[in-house]
Amino acid sequence: MNHPPVSRTILILYVSIGHGHRKAAQALRAGLSLVAPDFKVVTLDVFRLYPAPLVSLLLNAYRGLVSLAPSLWNYLYDHPAVQRKSSGLLEHLYRRSAPPLLRILDQFRPAAVACTQAVPCALTAHARRLAGRARPRLAAVPTDYLVHRYWIFPEVDLYLVPADFCLRSLAAGGVPRDKTAVTGIPVDPGFARFRSGTDVLEKYDLSPSSPRVLVMGAGGGGRRTLGLIRSLDALDQPFQILALAGRDLALHRALEKIRPRLRHPLRAFAFLDSVDELMETADVIVTKPGGLTITEALIKRLPMVLIDPLPGQEVANSRLLEERGAALCPKDDRSAAELVSSLISGGPDNLRLKRAADDLRRPRSAVLAARRLKELLDD
Repeated sequence: MNHPPVSRTILILYVSIGHGHRKAAQALRAGLSLVAPDFKVVTLDVFRLYPAPLVSLLLNAYRGLVSLAPSLWNYLYDHPAVQRKSSGLLEHLYRRSAPPLLRILDQFRPAAVACTQAVPCALTAHARRLAGRARPRLAAVPTDYLVHRYWIFPEVDLYLVPADFCLRSLAAGGVPRDKTAVTGIPVDPGFARFRSGTDVLEKYDLSPSSPRVLVMGAGGGGRRTLGLIRSLDALDQPFQILALAGRDLALHRALEKIRPRLRHPLRAFAFLDSVDELMETADVIVTKPGGLTITEALIKRLPMVLIDPLPGQEVANSRLLEERGAALCPKDDRSAAELVSSLISGGPDNLRLKRAADDLRRPRSAVLAARRLKELLDD
């Protein structure tokens, strides 16, 4: 069968579960604009290819399972027997779901497809298999620190992974070493730039005389975040709390409501594009272990206290970073507050966490990933 020649287009696919997959796609696009400016780069949320009611049903089912039965989701996510038994069903679902993506591939005729989530990677692999094509080249860009076997397909030409230890799971899945590159999770190149500490403090009206604790993405919604902040506020030593509510306007209002009653100064932020500046001025971050968030904190050498991991990938992120000494993982709010107290007092964990971050941080991850992807196309 004759196929039209490929274009000078790179298609980056993600899915809109949270913000991390989209942010990684945007970061990779920014990296490609620097190293491959002659290519057109298109980012696409794969969920937009399917009926909205079906996508909503699947997302609600996933969120309900994660919220109401986290132990069951951990079991389904991590158990080899479940993965073996589900492989045939997944194969069938991917094959049935591939045609909309095939139409996109025919429309753009990309030289390469890069995927920042496993589902688009699987769909692209099956689309290539169905069409009997060796093109487009396919790159997998995992955005968590466990490269799960759901990423592994023979059609993947290149794996751009977060860290050296990710290579073990790929090798166990039969992926040759020459198909892998350790580039780090793509983070916007702007994260590698450091601002003047004084300028950032003045911009956000923060005091230079006491430490700053950044609170982001506590699980369980606003009530969970408010409980954590009350535990922090019970500490005796002076510090400031920077709380990022994101798009949760109800949480932002609740934070503003409790602010006058707290002993410690609180600055509450709604959605913010300049999270890198808050990370740069913070002394400690307390956050859920989303892949992008912890990667950004590593780049800033910001000591991490990880809380409320989602079952599956975030539990794995917590475990892997804790094993490598790059994060602390308390069991409850009180323990989290005690760890924060130790860290802002200059306890021994502070330096240990920063040294471990130095081993894992890759400030130019988006450029490194873009460069390896371009090399794949030059082969």
